[in-house]
Amino acid sequence: MKKKNRRTLSLNFKRTLLVLSGFIWISMIQGQFAENPDSLTITRNLLQQGEFHRAYHVIKLYARDHPDDFNTIWLYAYTSYFVRHFNESDQLYRKAMSAAPANYYLKLDYARMLVNIGYYNQARPLLQSYLSYNPLNGLALITLSRLDYHEVKYNDALSTLNKISAKSDEFQFVNQVKQDIKLARSPWISARVGYETDNQPLKGYFPEIRAGWSLHPFATIDLTVQT
Repeated sequence: MKKKNRRTLSLNFKRTLLVLSGFIWISMIQGQFAENPDSLTITRNLLQQGEFHRAYHVIKLYARDHPDDFNTIWLYAYTSYFVRHFNESDQLYRKAMSAAPANYYLKLDYARMLVNIGYYNQARPLLQSYLSYNPLNGLALITLSRLDYHEVKYNDALSTLNKISAKSDEFQFVNQVKQDIKLARSPWISARVGYETDNQPLKGYFPEIRAGWSLHPFATIDLTVQT
């Protein structure tokens, strides 16, 4: 019974978090497709349709001819995650970061990928950097609360969730996440929950793919030089 309850908790927690606002990425690049509207747009559309392997094939071929294009690198990194090429995704995100180290939206996107694959030590400084720029961003706060949850810092996770504005897209999920965290603190669950990692892509955490949402109006490549 305990094993079943742990599994149910893990699934419920992830299912709740996976449908949270991930509006950052796709429209960050939207409007920037003038170089090659076909390849980048086709990749994006395939991602929205859940055709991850086809999307990966398209962007991989295109990246061979455009290895230094920032938008291509970012899209390639993002797509690689969904076909479980986690090391490749990480390397490509690093390359994108080298090309645009001051891009806060890239930092947040990279951070949520790192949290999803369990690279918590790498994710935290990126989240802290983004939150220094926008301390009330709901997606950043949700991602930080997930990180704290996985590191068994439940008080910190709950404190972070309390900062999410009622006007935020993520607010509708806050109470459910709080309940999951409180349940995780029960003695028979908390003994192991911090040590369980899932190497599967969190397929529901990206509504920008599932619903084809457009980007946040401020999430543009023009902000790459912000300090």
